Order: sequence, then structure tokens, then C-alpha cells
Amino acid sequence: MNSALWKFAALVLLLPGAAVAKGEKPKDHPLTGTVVSFHAQQEVRGDEDSVRTVERRVYVVKTDTGTLEITGWDRGSKASKRPPLAIGQTLTFRTDGKYIYIVLSDGKEHRYYILAAD
Repeated sequence: MNSALWKFAALVLLLPGAAVAKGEKPKDHPLTGTVVSFHAQQEVRGDEDSVRTVERRVYVVKTDTGTLEITGWDRGSKASKRPPLAIGQTLTFRTDGKYIYIVLSDGKEHRYYILAAD
């Protein structure tokens, strides 16, 4: 075997171990769901001196165990940072009960807030 092939094989074998060696747990996305619809939700915020309306997109995701309503909006973040989801799109995700975490086509993990679950 040539040395370039050996280096590549070593890299493939050692990279997963490097993440674990740093104390990082590999992230697993064991749950699945399908986006079945979305709607806009408005919320009025502010006080008597300054009132504004915030609009966000709410996605309805059907899973094996029920239905989730999720949004990319949460305090301190902007929904525009997250790629939009499409009706019929299948999602693989993990959850901590408050958020779901999805790896999308850009290869990054995106966090969506759970508004409702049944």
C-alpha cells in the first residue's frame, strides 16, 4: 500500500476516537419525524411605550409517538439563521424535551424550540 492510502486509513480510524478522547460524546439522532404542515404565529411583545409584533413559522412534525409543533425562534436567536423546513421532509433528530436538534443538508445541527407535543 502506498503511504497516502495508509494516511487516509489512519485518519478515518482515528478521527472518531479523537472526539471521544476530548470528552465529547458523539451526537446521535435516533428519532424520526415528517413535516406535515406549517403556519405563521404572531405574538405581541413590549410594554405601553413600545409594542411590536413578532411573527414566526411553526412547523407541525408527525413522529411515531405523536405530533410536535416546533419553531426555529427562541429568545436570543433569529429564525432566519435556520434553513426553512419543507412539507414532506423527513427529519432525524434528538431531543432534550425543550428543543429538538436536527442535522440538515448544510451538515450543521440546528435547534428548534418545542412549542407543543402530544
